[in-house]
Amino acid sequence: MLLLLMAVAICLFALMNGGYALREMDWNEDGTTDLAEVLASLDIGKREIVYRGKHCLEYYSLKDGLTLKTRCGQSAR
Repeated sequence: MLLLLMAVAICLFALMNGGYALREMDWNEDGTTDLAEVLASLDIGKREIVYRGKHCLEYYSLKDGLTLKTRCGQSAR
């Protein structure tokens, strides 16, 4: 029971401090976000960038700033 409560607390902490939704934490893009992915999100930041004229979200490693994943949407004006 204590382990379950600790897992829930870690998930809530990650959700509140990560600045992004649970679905964004699906790092392996398998359609589900598991506890390991939530924990990994503690070391991943998100920033808005413009890449090739499109507005994108870049997910990067907090330890070294390297890009982990980029998702792009609409064209920049």
